[in-house]
Amino acid sequence: MAEHTNCVIWYDGFVDDGGVGGGAGSLPGNNRPDEGIWVAAGDPTDDDDFEAALDKAESPSDAFDTASDLVIASGTLADLSDTSNPILIDSRNQGDTAEDFSGTACYDDGTVQYLGCVCWLPRNVAGVDDNILQTDRPEYQFGLAAVQCRDNVDDDGIPISPEVASGPGEGDVDGYIRGEVQDADANPVVDVDMVDVDTGLVAATVRTNDNGEFGRVGLPTGSYTAEVDGYTTFATTVALGTNETKVINVAVE
Repeated sequence: MAEHTNCVIWYDGFVDDGGVGGGAGSLPGNNRPDEGIWVAAGDPTDDDDFEAALDKAESPSDAFDTASDLVIASGTLADLSDTSNPILIDSRNQGDTAEDFSGTACYDDGTVQYLGCVCWLPRNVAGVDDNILQTDRPEYQFGLAAVQCRDNVDDDGIPISPEVASGPGEGDVDGYIRGEVQDADANPVVDVDMVDVDTGLVAATVRTNDNGEFGRVGLPTGSYTAEVDGYTTFATTVALGTNETKVINVAVE
């Protein structure tokens, strides 16, 4: 059913109290799309109109202006379930951008961003037996993760790019290292130290977890590789400052 269930997530208002209270910006939303992104007939703030329009909408674009900057994501539930491609919540689309990180997605301190979300199954799903859909039941949840602006590599929500290096608190942060170590059968290899290729030194506290994953912000820019007792590395090293999860493959010596 996930491939037939439509979902839309949109910016639904914000308040910025500057971290001290008082309030500024637009009012909190009502979890209903405003006229700027609603393209279906009827009033989206009216329950009957809203439900009737979605009942007829076979795709998100039948009810929403999915090209609008205020629409964060749209597609089927299956499309939005790709955890390898997280969705960025961007202050430049709605909200107040942090003064020290102008031109980035970072929110000003004290900003509360409201999001609206709706998922629906159209009344008519082409090529699918209605009786099959009636016996199906999808369950899903939405997760949110926050990253400090000073740790945001490439302005993509992934923990600092040179463009925002003038912001406060970065210290000597140069980049972020992230990846996985796997054996020849793609099984995770745990307790692996990451080693600086240039110096041969172990990168402090960068060690794979129980899933073979590693990650740390604040490392000198450079390349790193895995050092595993009893294994030999045969894949590429990991370079900092990218928006990719690098997989290092190792084989038994």
